[in-house]
Amino acid sequence: MGLSSRLEFAITELRVQMLSTEVLFGFQLQSTFREEFSHLSGPARALDVVALTSLVVTLCALIAGPAQHRIVERGNATRRILAVLGWLSGVALVFWAITFACDAFIVSEYFLGRTVAVTAALCAFAAAMGMWFWLPKLCGRPRRTEEELPEFERPALREKISQMLKEAWVALPGATGLFGFQLIVTSLGDFSLLPITVQRIHFLAAAMVASAIIILITPGQLHRVAYQGRNDERAHETGTRLLSYALAPLAVGISADYYVAVGKIVGYSPAVQAGTASMLLLLVVSWYVVPWIIRVRLRNSSPGTRSHPAGANTKLTGAGTDTGEPERVNAPEVGSMAKVTRSPEP
Repeated sequence: MGLSSRLEFAITELRVQMLSTEVLFGFQLQSTFREEFSHLSGPARALDVVALTSLVVTLCALIAGPAQHRIVERGNATRRILAVLGWLSGVALVFWAITFACDAFIVSEYFLGRTVAVTAALCAFAAAMGMWFWLPKLCGRPRRTEEELPEFERPALREKISQMLKEAWVALPGATGLFGFQLIVTSLGDFSLLPITVQRIHFLAAAMVASAIIILITPGQLHRVAYQGRNDERAHETGTRLLSYALAPLAVGISADYYVAVGKIVGYSPAVQAGTASMLLLLVVSWYVVPWIIRVRLRNSSPGTRSHPAGANTKLTGAGTDTGEPERVNAPEVGSMAKVTRSPEP
């Protein structure tokens, strides 16, 4: 399996996890406005805050990888981004496990008591960590018989457009599900008891998520209507920019509803406001600031290259943008010129 294929599998995995996380965040949000929530104990309420925070961090990690792929690598496949995606996936899974443990305690304590709840939380966390981290290490890695992956691989233009559209299509159901839960919250009895300012913040959050949904639908429409389904570089560039633009209202919407939910649990104190600001800052830095810093550093460290991180001594030869064969760049050797070959996927 080539570098581009491995990268596509890794990004698809993150996208599916992102969809599930957005839906679970919506569930967690609306549960705080249910009548039964007032009957939860103090530890259960505290763990609900931990679960909400873990879900925001999980979303941050899951979306940060594709954001770097768009902004830093411009849709190209590199060994650097493949390693980054693996690390971010591990971070997201750790916080997923924390969320599972918190929710297991909350549900179990309400019906079965605290002792059973603690046991359920520990079992949920241990099972998740064991299946996601310990089991893969136990199975080991097969001996490598294939050739070393290239440092850089430029997929065909149609593959870039396909990946861009898939990202929009996968993000859309998650954002739509979150928007649906935001609407459900307004019909629950506890919502009318919130201060008017907090209610308006929730409406702002719903408007931001709705804006993100509108932007996420646009790349597919542009490719189908404006470019008539052709493999046009402008379709890829415009769609990529729109995906990046959609993250801004999504970050505001998630952070605003994080404030509404956490404040509903512990009170709308300055500490909650500071925590919300920290969540928003974390999302913005991870989805925008860090990718652009990496992009600028890579550009400055390898001047004169054609937008890839293989280094200044890398030579590109031959490369059509809309062929079925990706353009590859091998890792450059010290004091020599790296070679580029165009060959079919192994």
